[in-house]
Amino acid sequence: MHTSISILCLTLVCSCGQPDPTELGSEQAKVRVIVSNRGDQVHPQLDGHWLVWFDLEPDPNGACFSTTNDPQGESDQSCEGLIRSQNLLTGERYTLSEILFAETRPAIAGNTVAWYCNQGGRHGLCVTPVNSRQVRFYPSNDYWYGSTTRPKLATRMLLWVEYQSGVASEDYWEGYTLQGLDLDSAQTQTVARLEQYPNEWVAFGQQLVWSHSRWEENEYRFELFQFDRAHGELSKLVADKVTIYGLGGANDLLAWKQGQPDYGADNDGSGGVQVQYLDSQGVIQRANSEQARVSTETPVAVGGKLLAWLDYREGDYRIAAFDLRSGKEALVSPPEAMINAYMSPTCSGDRIVWADRRQGDYDLYLFAL
Repeated sequence: MHTSISILCLTLVCSCGQPDPTELGSEQAKVRVIVSNRGDQVHPQLDGHWLVWFDLEPDPNGACFSTTNDPQGESDQSCEGLIRSQNLLTGERYTLSEILFAETRPAIAGNTVAWYCNQGGRHGLCVTPVNSRQVRFYPSNDYWYGSTTRPKLATRMLLWVEYQSGVASEDYWEGYTLQGLDLDSAQTQTVARLEQYPNEWVAFGQQLVWSHSRWEENEYRFELFQFDRAHGELSKLVADKVTIYGLGGANDLLAWKQGQPDYGADNDGSGGVQVQYLDSQGVIQRANSEQARVSTETPVAVGGKLLAWLDYREGDYRIAAFDLRSGKEALVSPPEAMINAYMSPTCSGDRIVWADRRQGDYDLYLFAL
């Protein structure tokens, strides 16, 4: 496979402003619970008007490996759940999997849902339509394999990282590759070759983006690469001394986090963790306001109109959102929300969904402009 490489010279500007409570922040009245079964409802992902998640309704105590007050010291050994989907326009709900015995994060792209699974002693990926249980199993040698990892699914293609080695030839390659399985033809191909194992990577539309770090001149350097599958073009988006992580992407929009927390009381927002995104002109923009305290634990959720992330500016974790049209940023989850630091929100269009345990179990809540 031959690729062309270009280096983009980008300008960093700030498109953020002061949060305006009369705009994005005033929409808190539009937060409502949309999934509230017995047991925890966790790991949601949105695409358009379709929502998928892991439903712990079948579990004996409705939670994965939860702590107990058993006087004999027995711990919860069960994590039994189902992959489910819901049409947010009609309310129709579907069960897409048999009972799974490990905490699982499903992925959705278009009308296709995927998750990591095991079959016949082999690990791989299970794939089904979003509105019916017609599961097909595809084995893989994914280095990122794990039920707690969300698969990479984009435009009818499953993608994963694999180590390749073989007999020396003109096209010989030994190292890490991005492999793609075309779900229509069931053919697997090498999509891109990687200089090293990626720290993180995301797939969306025709784009693959990954980050890696290297030690150079007694310090770490962090780089962000983008590969356009449609044109076979590889571009270096960012080369910086500041750590890059929390990658998220949807449609043609890429976002990420950069920096480390600044816990000083006088932090004016110029330091600490920043939410960055690449606009349509190839310019890096900052999404978070000066008041923001962006968490490091989860990636940025990217939709066509909104970005969302976890924020702790008021102490507890809240969902913050940035409107890509107006340039406004605000907290959209109410103060009574109880959100875990590792429960990532999901975003599509003008909707945000997150898991929230203000009523005891984790339920799924929806914010919509």
